[in-house]
Amino acid sequence: MIVGESEVGSILEGGIHIQSDTDLQSEVVLKNLSIVGSEVSGVWNQGKIRLRMDSCSIKNCTGHGIEVMNRAQVHLNNVSVQGCKCSGVVAKSGSTIEICGDRSKSITGNCTKNRTDDFGLNVKSSASKIVVMGLTKERCAVENEGGGNYGGSGKISFRKE
Repeated sequence: MIVGESEVGSILEGGIHIQSDTDLQSEVVLKNLSIVGSEVSGVWNQGKIRLRMDSCSIKNCTGHGIEVMNRAQVHLNNVSVQGCKCSGVVAKSGSTIEICGDRSKSITGNCTKNRTDDFGLNVKSSASKIVVMGLTKERCAVENEGGGNYGGSGKISFRKE
């Protein structure tokens, strides 16, 4: 568990790489912090582990803002992702990402490499999914370049909380 004082008072320059060989038996929690300027993805969950992020911001990464793969399960509450060169939030290879909270509508200004396969919300495989709770996709991801605000071969669904 990494808990900062606040997003303004706790700034991590670089990124966080999460990896586990066991099957979803542990959980990583990131709370009240900013992750800025990663040379790769801001948060990269390489799989098989749960990740919970609460009141965090990710900004200006060279890669994706949040990249999740290999059946990882991720819950984002009041998380913003801004100004990343690739996709803002991307789910790959059987992963599930849940997004909720008023501030989670701030997945914006990403995909600045202008690649058409990058999206604000990107579901890269048909076995992966992103579930947005309490927001429409139009409110959650806005003003992303590249392929636009949302896309990919997987499913993006919306639920009222």
